[in-house]
Amino acid sequence: MLRVEETLASYLSPSVASSLKAPVFPTKPLRATSALVEKAYAAAGQAAGCLHTMGVLQAYLADLLCDLDEGLSSGAADIKEVHRTADLTLRATKHTARAVGRSMAALMATEKHLWLTLPNLPDKDRAVLLDAPIAPPGLFGDAVTAVVNKFQESKKQSAAFQQYLPLRSRGAVQQQLQPGPSGHREAQKQSVATRSPRAGPKGPRRRSRPKKEQDDLRVTLASDKRAVVRSS
Repeated sequence: MLRVEETLASYLSPSVASSLKAPVFPTKPLRATSALVEKAYAAAGQAAGCLHTMGVLQAYLADLLCDLDEGLSSGAADIKEVHRTADLTLRATKHTARAVGRSMAALMATEKHLWLTLPNLPDKDRAVLLDAPIAPPGLFGDAVTAVVNKFQESKKQSAAFQQYLPLRSRGAVQQQLQPGPSGHREAQKQSVATRSPRAGPKGPRRRSRPKKEQDDLRVTLASDKRAVVRSS
């Protein structure tokens, strides 16, 4: 099968472009589909080659029969050659039928693969379903029950993961929003530092004297009163 040009492959898929290897598809499902298509192409090419050989043998057989009919050659040798040519023609026909069957099987496997890439099935289960025999009524035959069961299991698993992941992400967001002990203390320190001081009463503030100075003043006044009484 002909390969795509490296220049076009590097333009269509720059991520997998390489000058050392042949161009390939970027994803695994695409590579599997390409391999199945290549098998079908090879089988169809083999069938075409067998058909060409059959055409050559049939033309040679027609010439031998014409010679026998016209009596241009001895009958025994020509009859043996006719038998040999007919045998080769039958063998070519058998190989042609086999090649066409392989081509049809590869195309059916390609169709199966395209349908099995839609659900999220593991590669092991996908390989088992691809190898399942084909029945005339449908594509998967008796394996259709297994296909449906696998699809339902994968659907349930994906739904369970989708229900679990939002709860987990929501809990993580709440944990991020709630400050820890150290964060709470830092927030309190910042609020205290940014808080403005209270405004006091207007006017000059009187300076209160210490208690000891007030006691000394009372003693002095009492001694002055005593001195005045004595002098009178």
